[in-house]
Amino acid sequence: MIKDYSPPPGAAEAISSDLHVPPELCEALDRFIAEREPGLTRKEALLAVLREWASEHGYLPQSQQSIQPEDLNASNDD
Repeated sequence: MIKDYSPPPGAAEAISSDLHVPPELCEALDRFIAEREPGLTRKEALLAVLREWASEHGYLPQSQQSIQPEDLNASNDD
């Protein structure tokens, strides 16, 4: 079930930002890449992890839950 959410007025459709990721999370992300999706960039892996988490916790609409990490690209980066 999707949790009710209304973005605040003026919220952007997508986030584009430089993000500082602490070393321990970079290491965890690198392990995710090595174990589950070799060849992904860190950015692609981060989006895959976030998408998986959001899907598992009911924050992602059903239509967006089936995008696989290897299919992530700028057109579905939302």
